[in-house]
Amino acid sequence: VKSQVVKIALKIGKGFSLYEADSDKEVPFQIGEKKGDLTQIYFWADSIPGLGYKTFYYLNKNKKANFSYNKKLKVYPEENRMENEFLDVKIEDNGTLTIIDKKTGRKFENIGYFQDGGDAGDTYNYSYPAEDEIITSLNSKARIKALEYGDLIAKFKIEISLKGNRKCLSQKRNL
Repeated sequence: VKSQVVKIALKIGKGFSLYEADSDKEVPFQIGEKKGDLTQIYFWADSIPGLGYKTFYYLNKNKKANFSYNKKLKVYPEENRMENEFLDVKIEDNGTLTIIDKKTGRKFENIGYFQDGGDAGDTYNYSYPAEDEIITSLNSKARIKALEYGDLIAKFKIEISLKGNRKCLSQKRNL
């Protein structure tokens, strides 16, 4: 049995409600991006059987669905931070993540930084260059924007430019 957030795209009207087909129980959802005439919908699918499936349906309505969902994601877009009952995740100014495991208290820093270096090889083989400069995104200033967020999902866009003093050198190596 599995429970998770599911993403679908639908043509929807002004108001609608989403239901589990088995129980006719109303399902929590979050409206995401609109692309053309389709709108992305995120919803919580509870108790999906292993190697199985579960059916959901929606009904157009003129009222907003009223439900309570106790596993809410808390998002603080001005702080570039989000948390749930298990994790607290902060997007740092350089675009890396600092993740705190709320159950153990362990803190993980500089998650997801980029590193680049030279390659003097050909299309198939990597070879260390005679002179190399390793650059990382750790000293970069990232552009961070909260794209969408709610009780179920959060989506941030992180843009980073790596800057280095790159020179294209023709090197031959004697092996």
